[in-house]
Amino acid sequence: MIKVLQVIGSLNIGGAENMIVSWHEGINPNEFQFDYIVFNEENSDYKNRVEKINGRIFNLPSPTRNPFKFYRMLKEIQKQYHYDILHAHTLFSNGIILKMAKHLGFKKRISHSHSGKNRVKENAVTVAYGKWMQALIQQEADVYLACSESAGNFLYGEAFFKQYGTLIENAILAEAFTYKAELAQALKKQYHLEDSIVIGMVARFHEVKNHTFMIEVLKSLVQIHPKYTLVLAGDGPLLHEIQAKVKDNHLEKHVLFLGMVNNVKELLNVFDVVVMPSFHEGFPLALLEAQANGVATMISNAITQEVKLADNLMHLPLEVDAWVSAIVNMQQSKRINHILNTKYDLKTSILKLEEIYRR
Repeated sequence: MIKVLQVIGSLNIGGAENMIVSWHEGINPNEFQFDYIVFNEENSDYKNRVEKINGRIFNLPSPTRNPFKFYRMLKEIQKQYHYDILHAHTLFSNGIILKMAKHLGFKKRISHSHSGKNRVKENAVTVAYGKWMQALIQQEADVYLACSESAGNFLYGEAFFKQYGTLIENAILAEAFTYKAELAQALKKQYHLEDSIVIGMVARFHEVKNHTFMIEVLKSLVQIHPKYTLVLAGDGPLLHEIQAKVKDNHLEKHVLFLGMVNNVKELLNVFDVVVMPSFHEGFPLALLEAQANGVATMISNAITQEVKLADNLMHLPLEVDAWVSAIVNMQQSKRINHILNTKYDLKTSILKLEEIYRR
C-alpha cells in the first residue's frame, strides 16, 4: 500500500479540490491510500466525500503563519501513519512544506501547481517571497507537476519546468457530462427559462472571476432583445455587491442567482452558452465540463489557449462589445462530448498519476 498525504490547504468547493478528491474516488484503493492536511478548517465541503472513501482529514495551522506548530503536528502525523509520499498543492507555500517533509523522511515529495497566476497582489515583498519559494521548491521536491504549461511555468520557471516538469491535465469523468435533451427541457421548465436564451456562469463571487463585466454585457444584450437570462451559480464575498449591481441596473428579471449548487453537470444542459470572463485561471475544470457537454463557451483571452478542445469555445478580449456580438451571433450546433477518451478524461489522468506514485 502506497500512502499519500495530500497537503491542500482547503477541502471546500473548488476546481483543484474537486480534482484531487475525484482522483481519490477513482484510484485503485487496494494500492493507494490518500489522507489530507487542511489549514484552519474545522468543517470542509468535501468532508463527507473524503470520509466515504476512508480518507482522514488533519486540520493544521497555516505553515506560513505558524510554521513551528505546523512542523510539530506534521511530525506527529508522520510518526503515527508513516506516509510514503507528500503531495503539496499550495502554490508557493509548497516550498516550506516540502522542506519540512524532506527533514521528516518522506520518501517522495511532490509539488503541484494548479494556477497560472498568484491571487495575491504583486509588490516587492511578494515577488521576493515568490522567488525564494520557487528556489526552495526546485531544491526540495522530487517531482514537479502542473495542470497546464502556464501553471508549471508560473510556479517553477519556464526553463526549469520544460526540463523537469510533468503535466497532469485536469480531468473529469467525461461520460457524466454528456448532453441530455430531455433533462434540459425539464430543468428549463423548473427554472422558468423555457423562452430564454440562457447564459450560464458557475463561479465563486470573487474579484478574479469578473462578474461585474458580465453584468455590463447583459445590460447591453437586453437592450437588443429581452430574451437573455444570466444564470449565476456560486457563493462568495462579492455576492451581495453583484446583487446590488443587478438591482441598480434594473436587471432583476434577467438574472437568476442559484447560490451554491452541487448539480453542475445537470445545469450545463440548461445553458445555451457558458461564460468565463476571468482575469486569470489555471486550467479550469469547468471548461472541461462545458466542452464535455458540448455547450457553446466564451472565455476571456487571459485564460490559456490549452483549454480549447472544441470549435465552439471562443477566446475573447474583455471588451463588452466583443462579448455582446459573440453571444448574439453564436450558432447552435449539435452538442458533442469532446472530452471522452482523451487525456482530459479522469480515467486517463488517474492512470498517469498512479505511475508517478509508483516510481
